[in-house]
Amino acid sequence: MKNFSFLLMCSFFSLGLFGQKNTPSAVLEAFQKLEPKVQTPIWEYREGAFVAMFSHVDGLKKVFFNEEGEWLETRTRIAYESLPSGVKRFIDDHYAAANITYIGKVDQHDSTFYRVESELLSSVVIKLLDEQGILLKENRIDWSFIPN
Repeated sequence: MKNFSFLLMCSFFSLGLFGQKNTPSAVLEAFQKLEPKVQTPIWEYREGAFVAMFSHVDGLKKVFFNEEGEWLETRTRIAYESLPSGVKRFIDDHYAAANITYIGKVDQHDSTFYRVESELLSSVVIKLLDEQGILLKENRIDWSFIPN
C-alpha cells in the first residue's frame, strides 16, 4: 500500500510538471501577473482552456486562460455557509436530497455567479445561479457505464 501511495503521489507530481511544460509562456506570464504569490500551481488543459489549480485561503481555486494568455474566469470552491442567502435558499428548496459534489463562485470579466454540481447515477447536473439564487443555466453531462 505504501508503494501504491508513493506511485500515486509521483504520478500527480509528474502530471503537474508535464502540464506546466506544455503550458504556453503567455499563459504562464499572465498567471504570474494575476497570482504572483502562487509558485507551483498544477496545470491542466480542459474545457478548451489552460487551467491553473492551487490552494488559496478562500478555497481551492482554478484559473482559466485561453492559449494567448487571456484570463477567462476563476472558480473558487466555497462552503455552503459562505454562499449568499439567495443561493442557499435555492439549494435548500431544490437540492435537499441531492448529492452535491461542488459549490463554487465563478468570476468572469463582467459577472459573478455560483456553480452547484450534483451527481446522479448516469450524469452530473451543473446549475449556474446569480447571487439572488435565480437559475441562469443548467447543464447535464451524461455518461454511460460499460457493462462487465
